[in-house]
Amino acid sequence: MQQLQSVIYKLILLPFLLLLFTHISWAQQACFDSDFVKGCVPLTVNVTNCSSLPRDNVIYFFDFVNNPNEFSENTTFTYETEGVYIIRQLIGTANGPREFTQTIEVLNPAAPRFSLITCANRTVQVQIDGGTYDKYLVNYGDGTEETIFPSDVPTHTYAAGNSATITVKGLFDNAANNCSETTQTTNLIENLAPAQLTNLQFSGGSVQLDFNLPTDTEYMLEVKSGGSYQTVQTIGAGSSSLTLNGQSAPTCYRIKAVDACTGTEQISNELCSMEMTATSSAKINTATWSVYTGNGFVFYEVVRDGVSLGQFGNDNITTFTDEQVVCQQEYCYQVVINTNEGSSTTNQACVTTTSSTQPLSVNQFYVSVEANIGVLRWQVPNGVEASKIIVEKAEGAGSFSALAEVAGEETQFADPTIDPTVVNCYQISLVDDCGNTAAPETSCTVVVSGEKVNQDNQVNWTEFQGFADFNYIIEIYDDAGELLREEGPLTPVDIRFLDFFSNLEGNAQTYRIRVEDEQSDGISFSNFHRITDPNIIKVPDAFTPNDDGLNDTFDVVGSRITSFRIDIFNRWGTVVFGSDDMNVSWDGTLKGGKKAPKNPYTWVIKAEDESGATFNEKGTLLLLR
Repeated sequence: MQQLQSVIYKLILLPFLLLLFTHISWAQQACFDSDFVKGCVPLTVNVTNCSSLPRDNVIYFFDFVNNPNEFSENTTFTYETEGVYIIRQLIGTANGPREFTQTIEVLNPAAPRFSLITCANRTVQVQIDGGTYDKYLVNYGDGTEETIFPSDVPTHTYAAGNSATITVKGLFDNAANNCSETTQTTNLIENLAPAQLTNLQFSGGSVQLDFNLPTDTEYMLEVKSGGSYQTVQTIGAGSSSLTLNGQSAPTCYRIKAVDACTGTEQISNELCSMEMTATSSAKINTATWSVYTGNGFVFYEVVRDGVSLGQFGNDNITTFTDEQVVCQQEYCYQVVINTNEGSSTTNQACVTTTSSTQPLSVNQFYVSVEANIGVLRWQVPNGVEASKIIVEKAEGAGSFSALAEVAGEETQFADPTIDPTVVNCYQISLVDDCGNTAAPETSCTVVVSGEKVNQDNQVNWTEFQGFADFNYIIEIYDDAGELLREEGPLTPVDIRFLDFFSNLEGNAQTYRIRVEDEQSDGISFSNFHRITDPNIIKVPDAFTPNDDGLNDTFDVVGSRITSFRIDIFNRWGTVVFGSDDMNVSWDGTLKGGKKAPKNPYTWVIKAEDESGATFNEKGTLLLLR
């Protein structure tokens, strides 16, 4: 303690000594060496005094820029946070203070990322996947290691074993060797083995491929295009299935194994896709598919609703007629092509058996939200005798499901179960007097949403589906339900509107979209959506009750708050201040007028605004004096 007091005393005298000895020789200088000037978190730096000056009063500022008042006579310091630091050495002498500085860079990069690719003859290739390091130390786990640059792609061959564990450590030039490392293990292979395609499933423009990858090496999927195969993607090690979108049929596929170290290739068997269609006429369903263009054909198998209808060994057969069907019942067909090494399944083609021409669909079908009820309206085409109308519904992103059946002469249906804030889509299908069903027509409700953006109202709505030609009209109401104004007409491509006048019409506006058919008097309404200013509560994080007229009280600010409660607790959980009035401030005193100590405190606020929105938050404030 006495030594520290001496150092402090001398430091206080340094400015005066500096003035006093300005004409004294400055030939002797401060000096120190550090073992590291760069490294990763945590970085421990040792400094060594190399000055010839007397060393009785040598101190070090290890973070001089950020903490210029913190010094130490210790020569070791550990940096726990990344950044650039200045070490300052200060030596007090009879001729005045001497100082020397040095910059320390502390880094905190992510651990190295790398990929391992296995090759034949127990060889592994290492690929660095980005990063900020200058170099990398690769330890192959068999007593061998090497230093590489980020762009290097080294290979290493193991003398024996079935697996290899490789560790990669990040290095910086002229820095401590204390940065992160990453370890991975991979299997070793003797020989490159081909993959096997076991199954292909074509469905609606997508292809699912199932396969076996016998070794942990690099495999690539190839697609036949223009008579030759082209690589489309790399298959990750351990994969057994993948799906390709945007595919057409017929298309052929295979998997190529590539030795990344030598370029040697092994090719799998080939599987090709086929497309199926299904039609129905005169109570006969016909399934048709394309010719299989791949190798190794054995037989076709026709499947209806998951049940086999027979096998055919002639690859020129591309049609199957099914007379064992029931009118108005749906059947789904597929063909499975069996080859020497795998199978290919067509898409599923479904058809409803019909006995005559399909009737025309309903006209002018649309849905409207009226008094929170979904109202469906349509017209039956002239010359069509409708026996019933089938109504289906899909809420949100759900699938369509049956909702109701109404008599054929009806042209309207009301759905009281609708949620106006969610898109509700309806399909109606006309069934004629022969039991034939027309193609369904679809219409979806318009759902309005929106929010306050700065001072304006951003109004959004979902696209209307129903009328062929229509326009949008925006209706704007006040809280009394009175129509303030209308905006529009807007085209079908417009699904958003920025209301610049909303801030001039009070704190809240309610919006509704009106869809007007240009070819008839049909009108569809959306839900109502109200936009209000959000409640805003601002809570400071510190205050200084020192009676200087600046920030002397802890004040909470809010707008349109209808109920409010704040409690402030000290570090032991004792309430030091509480109020139900947001306009009452805390001046930093305790009960009895005693000043609260300089400490952090915890606040809890529960509030509600005029729209019913709640604010239940907890935070920390700092009392400074």
